[in-house]
Amino acid sequence: RLRARATMLAADPNRRNSSDAWFALAGATTDDVTVMVVFEVLGGSGQVELGLTVADRYEPGRLQDRAVACLLTAAIAAGLTTLPDLTDRKVRVSAMIRDVAESGDTDRAAALARSITDVKERDALLRELADIVAQAGDFGRAAAIARDISAAFTRGQARCALAEAAARTDVAAALRIAESIEDVFWQANALAAVALG
Repeated sequence: RLRARATMLAADPNRRNSSDAWFALAGATTDDVTVMVVFEVLGGSGQVELGLTVADRYEPGRLQDRAVACLLTAAIAAGLTTLPDLTDRKVRVSAMIRDVAESGDTDRAAALARSITDVKERDALLRELADIVAQAGDFGRAAAIARDISAAFTRGQARCALAEAAARTDVAAALRIAESIEDVFWQANALAAVALG
């Protein structure tokens, strides 16, 4: 029902650009589901800047970060190829991605991290995201995320760390990760870590 109301608002030419109307729909709520639905519709309809304006009306923190995460992920799913300029939100974006990953929504977190245009920042977030996923025991998914790191040195280093972590609980996964590392130096280190277990 809420999604239908949000979709109708997005289609209303007289009210679709009103941050007041969108905030009223989301309400001054702390309910994640309500916030996620409203911001998914905003992002999916391409209204990212408006969505950021509405999100700014919430107190800074986890709920606001979840709202922005839903907004951006929906926009990416709808075809947004790069994030808008979030320079003043840089710390919040990385915190938001961590929060989304730690809540178990690693696909959304990975999509957000991959869309960051600054290569160093993107690589750092992908490495951190891979670590978070590995801590949850999903070494295959963690390795897949680490494969998207652009810088070869950082990618090798991250995958070596994943192989070392996996060696403690899942030797087969650790060996697969180690053998898939392209950089000979990092591959040797990872294989040594697996052997030492």
